[in-house]
Amino acid sequence: VNANRATSDLSLTDTALGTFADYISRARELAMQAGNDTLTNSQRIGIATELAELHGNLVALANSRDSAGHSLFGGETAGNAYTLDAGGNAVYVGTASAGELPLGDGQVVSRGITGPDFLNFDVNGTPTNLMAVVKGLADALQGASPDPASVARDSLDALSSGLDAVTTNQT
Repeated sequence: VNANRATSDLSLTDTALGTFADYISRARELAMQAGNDTLTNSQRIGIATELAELHGNLVALANSRDSAGHSLFGGETAGNAYTLDAGGNAVYVGTASAGELPLGDGQVVSRGITGPDFLNFDVNGTPTNLMAVVKGLADALQGASPDPASVARDSLDALSSGLDAVTTNQT
């Protein structure tokens, strides 16, 4: 029974990580577009709208459920892995580890990975969170920055590192 659950949960994790990679790739494309100095504010706001939608999709995907109906990326929590604070920032509310499933004969397998395992990473030695990068870029393009094109160009390293973190964990 536990072996079947582990197989099912790992398959769900693999599929979700593939979707995360797709979303990050799209965010990277949008950041490259937004980094063009010739865009108008109106065009950047249109890009920001799509990035805000991507942020919402990332949060929803991070709150996916496993085969038992628990949070796929929330460790051992039964509820959501992420919640939004008053500022709309994604905050991890799961447990520190994914937990293990006993397979018998003393063998155990990890249930999966937690959100911070692949959504938190370093960019040039600075701790970074993928969802914060996407939200920050959307905010900058909507007027929170005096130089949104520069913010967009600066986000490319973080988005690339985020994509690397996701694909490494998927492997």
